[in-house]
Amino acid sequence: GSSIVRPEEIPWTQASLRGNWFKLLHIDRSTGLWIAFLEVGPNTTTEVHHHFGEVHALVLDGDFSYEYGDIYTGDYIVEGGTIAHEPTIGPNGLTIVATFFGGLSGCDADDRPMGPFVDAQWMYEAAVANNAAGHLPPPPHGR
Repeated sequence: GSSIVRPEEIPWTQASLRGNWFKLLHIDRSTGLWIAFLEVGPNTTTEVHHHFGEVHALVLDGDFSYEYGDIYTGDYIVEGGTIAHEPTIGPNGLTIVATFFGGLSGCDADDRPMGPFVDAQWMYEAAVANNAAGHLPPPPHGR
């Protein structure tokens, strides 16, 4: 069915990456897709992380830089799957709405994936723990 989500009613939840917060808007357990608002504080360098699938994002406010270029308010970006990167957030912080077509994880010194695998279910469980998932369907029985 259809749904309406009112992000202003959803509290921010700490993300897996230090200094990152999210509002989980939608998950599709059949594909592993999730959509979220992400917010990162000013002058933050995020940890190197690996994307297992593409991420599409619209920058709502702020800017950041990384090895692929400088990204500004209003830009739409597509980050390829299987990349590792380390964005540096500008002085105004960053707010984006992002669609993840797969999970992500941290990286070792050689930019190889390591650590916990963050997927739609991880995001859902973090949101539930923060009382920020009432608008999302629960997982099927047995999960």
